[in-house]
Amino acid sequence: MNNPLNRTMNKPLTRFLAASALAITALAGAPASVALAADTPAADSAFTSIPAKYANAIVQVKMVMKLPGADEGQEVEVPGTMIESDGLVLVSNAQIGGMLPRMGRPAPALTDVKVLIGDDTEGLKARVWTRASDLDLAWVKIDDEKAKGKKFDAVDLANASTPAPGERIYAIKKLGKFFDRAISVSEGYVAATLKKPRALYLPGGSVETSFGLPVFTADGKVAGIAVVQLPEAEEAENLPRGGFEGPMILPASEVASSTKTAKDAPAPAEPEPTPAPTPKEGEAAPAADGAKPADAPKENGEKPKTP
Repeated sequence: MNNPLNRTMNKPLTRFLAASALAITALAGAPASVALAADTPAADSAFTSIPAKYANAIVQVKMVMKLPGADEGQEVEVPGTMIESDGLVLVSNAQIGGMLPRMGRPAPALTDVKVLIGDDTEGLKARVWTRASDLDLAWVKIDDEKAKGKKFDAVDLANASTPAPGERIYAIKKLGKFFDRAISVSEGYVAATLKKPRALYLPGGSVETSFGLPVFTADGKVAGIAVVQLPEAEEAENLPRGGFEGPMILPASEVASSTKTAKDAPAPAEPEPTPAPTPKEGEAAPAADGAKPADAPKENGEKPKTP
């Protein structure tokens, strides 16, 4: 599916993102340069225990993304993590257009937001609640009558781990529709712990992190969420690969703290309904949403049949 953001990017931004994509590919396939922690029963079972526990907490969020000035929006789908059982989902802000304001461009309008859980293909209605652009986080809240009173499987940010350099980590993600959204687990290690621009883990080895999705330690505790971390656009232009060093892991404690702040934010305003077009003279009035339009009068004056 084409992303409408691609058609609006200027050449420096395009080069920057292309370099970023290459860097991600190179990092994902790079061999481990330090020894992993010794094999343990917990590490051996992580490939089955983690997906067994968290498969339904890994969701897909689909929406219509429309850029200012565009004639129409396009449907996009991004991965997300259910972090609270009442329907609070975390996604990468960069993947829903959150990077554009940093490039001097307005953020896209996001409508028809839905959260797909498990095998669901229709989704539950939701709203983008708020964002933290510097952390690359955005919170999406399920707001659907069908979900009233339901409890969802979630990743407990309070049950977190703090892995040390060299410790094994496990990333979880869902494959695409073609592969029936099967759960995949990959293994790597913590290559470094960073303090600037904030507390972060740098993943190493063959771990395949996906932005907005969790990373765990062998005991099944969440270490953090994979995010994008970039310098400001002006600074990035003068740095190799635009300052992109690959995916980073934001510690679970930082995610939990920012989530508490996000939940205190006021609820987003409901989008105003699109007014129905005014019918031209001689045309039937448009039907209300969901209603079947009445048959137009026939040319011979015969009245339409009543259904």
